[in-house]
Amino acid sequence: MLLTGPWDTGGAGPDETPLPAWMGQRFVRVQDYLDALPSGLDSYPDCLARSGLAQSFVEAAPRGREWLDPVVAELVPAPVRGWVPEVRFLSALLAVGDAAGMTDDQLLSWNRETNHALYRGLLYRALMAMFSPAALIERAPGRWASFHRGTSLSVVPDGPGRAVGVLSYPPRLFTPLLLQCYVGAFAAGFEHARGHDVTVELSSTGEREARFLARWR
Repeated sequence: MLLTGPWDTGGAGPDETPLPAWMGQRFVRVQDYLDALPSGLDSYPDCLARSGLAQSFVEAAPRGREWLDPVVAELVPAPVRGWVPEVRFLSALLAVGDAAGMTDDQLLSWNRETNHALYRGLLYRALMAMFSPAALIERAPGRWASFHRGTSLSVVPDGPGRAVGVLSYPPRLFTPLLLQCYVGAFAAGFEHARGHDVTVELSSTGEREARFLARWR
């Protein structure tokens, strides 16, 4: 795989993690993300995401997989079974935005629509039809663990129509922008669990933990 190929330091300083030579210079979000991690794309090998989840987002890139920039395709190659490193999945999300020339707001909009499309799919639609927001809160930690390893999500009620979620992870695995992607993902989940007037906000962020506040009626 090209991901194990040579690194092009390009004059990078000792504290920088350069992109692979094949990635080029236009993936600014990816470079900034990898620079903040201890071992670039190889950081946190115990943090994993379900390959099916990663494939769904990659295939939802503008104009589909046939359009994909080779960088994105290499980050989450197809077909992959089981699990993929979370860092590569998250890098692929950022790379989709970089390759398509998206602003942060456009990337978040694309991510939100992709989450809604997943929930409208046959499997998730049938599953979510059995959930209410209260049931979703109760089962959220287990559902997260079904799709992610090495990170954890806890959710507790915070009064009628309110809940607080805490996402825990290794240092800087999730950037503020990537955490905002999960704002959209969580909001879509509540909406498809028959929540009304749903809002989800990122109430605090840190290197190892982020808190979300969800409201609905």
